[in-house]
Amino acid sequence: MTVSDKLGAIQKTIHALLTVAQLEQARKLGGEALTQFETALALEADGVTDGPINAMVHMYSGPVNEWYLKTLAKGGWFFDGTTRTLNEQRVKDPDDLYHEGGKLFDQGLADHLSKLKADEREDALRVYRKRQGDPVG
Repeated sequence: MTVSDKLGAIQKTIHALLTVAQLEQARKLGGEALTQFETALALEADGVTDGPINAMVHMYSGPVNEWYLKTLAKGGWFFDGTTRTLNEQRVKDPDDLYHEGGKLFDQGLADHLSKLKADEREDALRVYRKRQGDPVG
């Protein structure tokens, strides 16, 4: 990393810190100070799936379909004209992006295991349990 790169990273960090300080000041003052607060920075909304959701927004090149919009909603991005919090969304759809991924993995694993012979299935399960930290494996 060059000196120029390091200075750029430091400047971005200082800018982010100043922006958060300005937001906190606006929250403290309330009223117009808060309603008029603006920033070009993306502020994390949920603290749960912000990284993967932002990656999808910035890098996804597939169709904008029902699956994509439902997935974005898991991170607090709603395109159905309804304003709600992520907690309100979780009443409607309790699985965040990580739970959804885990369910898909479990389903894929079960499908794969169902196609194996009994001894192969036992070997595969033993390896899987070992990878999950089971000391018996």
